[in-house]
Amino acid sequence: MTLITSTSNPTLHTKLSTAWNDLRKPGWVMDKYDHYKVVFLHPSGEIAFSLDTNRAMYDSRSLSGSRPATYNKLDE
Repeated sequence: MTLITSTSNPTLHTKLSTAWNDLRKPGWVMDKYDHYKVVFLHPSGEIAFSLDTNRAMYDSRSLSGSRPATYNKLDE
């Protein structure tokens, strides 16, 4: 798990920190299509961000912009 900190990637860390403070959403911040989890480092208390790759999974049977789900002969 790679953490985005003020020393590892100062530009992205500043961008994510600003977005997190502006949105006031606890625990998560978005940058375009990427979701980052907010992590507090102990004992320093510094805020870091971790890229979350599992949040991009969507249900293929969604009715928004796709066809309704079709089922096989088990329904009969």
